[in-house]
Amino acid sequence: MKKVLSVVLTLLVILTLIVGCSGGKKDEEVEEKKEEKVEEKVEEKKDEEVEEKKDTETESDKKAESSDDTYGLPKGDWLIGFANGYFGNTWRAQYVESFEQKAEDYKQKGIISDYIVQSTNADATEQLNQVNDMIAKGCDAILINAVSAAAMQPVITACNNADVLLVIATDPVGIDDSVVEVLCDNEALYYIMSEWIVSKLNGEGNIVKITGTPGMPATVVRQTVANEVLSKTNINVLGEAPGSWSQTEAQTAMSTLLSTYSNIDAVLTEDVMAEGIMRAYETAGEELPLMTGDYVMSFFRKWDEVGGDHDFCVTTFQAQHSADALMYTIRVLNGYELDYELQPNSLDHDCINAIMSPPSYCVTLNGVTEEDKDESWANYEGVTYISLAEALEIGADLDDTEGLGKTQTEEEWDQYFK
Repeated sequence: MKKVLSVVLTLLVILTLIVGCSGGKKDEEVEEKKEEKVEEKVEEKKDEEVEEKKDTETESDKKAESSDDTYGLPKGDWLIGFANGYFGNTWRAQYVESFEQKAEDYKQKGIISDYIVQSTNADATEQLNQVNDMIAKGCDAILINAVSAAAMQPVITACNNADVLLVIATDPVGIDDSVVEVLCDNEALYYIMSEWIVSKLNGEGNIVKITGTPGMPATVVRQTVANEVLSKTNINVLGEAPGSWSQTEAQTAMSTLLSTYSNIDAVLTEDVMAEGIMRAYETAGEELPLMTGDYVMSFFRKWDEVGGDHDFCVTTFQAQHSADALMYTIRVLNGYELDYELQPNSLDHDCINAIMSPPSYCVTLNGVTEEDKDESWANYEGVTYISLAEALEIGADLDDTEGLGKTQTEEEWDQYFK
């Protein structure tokens, strides 16, 4: 019996030990599984952090790309020269500033390496020297607003010999088909204002003309257009005098005409000079006649002060156009192929080398009325016709010296090329 009891106790001890070992093993397996789950969670968290970091980096890259936007243009090491032909009024100051703003934008984006700007006071010899200096400094392209069309051949020859791209900017030259001219349409500008005078005078009456700087391309083109329009009417031009795009000179010239003629029905003037003409009338104690005006905001604000139903006609010759010429130039430097039918040059219609930008706006007191809608001045393609009130609203944030106008966009310039 004792032997049997001893065997039973021994079996119980062995069984207990087996059960105890089995429980320990299960505990170890549980602990191992807990550790595996913790490790899996840690790995999952790491993966999530990596993905979040990737997403953050992607967003950062997108922002970097946005801030480094080059308008689809390749980055380059181009050096650009700008030879401005005259620097004597607020329009010219804004004209040069518009070029500098666009050039600086291109420089900051890496589209060009740098730019050079030089101006001259209507001295053709000095302008040629400036162009030669730009060539010597390694300019890849030179934009020029020419002092004189007749004096441009040496400039063209110098650029051709140095393999430098030459672009005529804003005002016409018209002596070489191989040199593209990116122009503001002087013909359109003065056709509209001349036809407006004719329309309002019903084709008869007495007028005087205050012109720009004698011999300058813009003045030559505009006066040719005015003479053609007026020759088909019974309007008598009593006299004319140069105001040279200066309010002071225009005031003096108008004062002389007022002391000579007492029967002036209208004044046909180019841009910049209208406020000088208005001061001449104020000084003489005379009532303002029908006249064309200027597109700087100070003129629109002065016009608004005149009040009543006094009408002017203002067609813009946008100072921002220098930036348009640069947008064209950079595309040519980068090998873009022009997909635009070049137009006859304003100075010589047999010279087919012009890209014409129409005036941005034509401003009259009430815009184009029902009475005006069939008039030729009110239907020039590409021109936006607005009222004085609309001009004041558009230019509300502009300084008095700034002109109403706009450039074409980068996307619009892309449309000129294949």
